[in-house]
Amino acid sequence: NETNDLRTLQTISLDEDIQTIKDDLQKCETMKRELFRQQEHERQQREYNELRSKEKERLTTKKNDLETELTDYSFEEVNDTISVYRDFVPGLQRVQRLKEEISKNQPKSDVDEQLEKYTARQQELTEKIRQAKQSQNVMDCPKCGNGLKYSDGKLHLCEKLVDVSPKELKKLEDKLVDTEKKLSKVQKRKRQNDKITQENEIKQQEIDQFLEEFESTGDEDISELQQELQDMESELSHKKDCQKRLGEIDK
Repeated sequence: NETNDLRTLQTISLDEDIQTIKDDLQKCETMKRELFRQQEHERQQREYNELRSKEKERLTTKKNDLETELTDYSFEEVNDTISVYRDFVPGLQRVQRLKEEISKNQPKSDVDEQLEKYTARQQELTEKIRQAKQSQNVMDCPKCGNGLKYSDGKLHLCEKLVDVSPKELKKLEDKLVDTEKKLSKVQKRKRQNDKITQENEIKQQEIDQFLEEFESTGDEDISELQQELQDMESELSHKKDCQKRLGEIDK
């Protein structure tokens, strides 16, 4: 009986030892998992801190770059320059067009000379015809030789200016008609000349005002100016984008 009791006690003790070992193993496993989780957390935290530091450095560098780009020219300066170009380029196009119009539409150079010529010719023929008509039916006085003309039932002294036959008078009158036709055409050309001159003066005044306002020669290359305007508008758009991204970084 004692032997059995001893064996029973040994079995119980062995079972308790086994359970203790199992419990210890379980504790070790739990501690191992906990240690692994802690190490993994620490590793992830280090990676996160490293990435966060790199991202902060990248954003700081980007912010400095953006601020540098924004300080090259202020928005106000770029806007003002663009505004000037937007007024200047179409104005210059109009100036160059007006110059071409003035160059192509010049008054005729011989009009004044022709006008003077036919006016003098008209006056000359008119006077000759007047004198010829006045000399018609003028008779020489047989006693004194003075000219006499019968008018209103009486004889009157009348100077005989020219001696022109009716046929010659008709020629003079035909010449006058022809001269007056030519004079009328020249007068029309003169009016056209005056109109052209007036229009050109108005155009030139507009040109001069523009050149003075913009301190321009009027000979600038429009295509180059248009390209410069396009570049400035792109630069302004880029600056606005930089400002937007800078605002997003500062959030």
